Amino acid sequence: MEDLKSPISTVSLAIRMRDEGMGLRATGCVVGSHKKSVHLMS
Repeated sequence: MEDLKSPISTVSLAIRMRDEGMGLRATGCVVGSHKKSVHLMS
């Protein structure tokens, strides 16, 4: 996770969304990241 270039606020938002049950693709669309990046964040 230390190699991420996204702001910590975006990472935090993605983790909270995934924790609430949102899917990878949906989370990626909302935060503006690729689903593989979201997978690395969570």
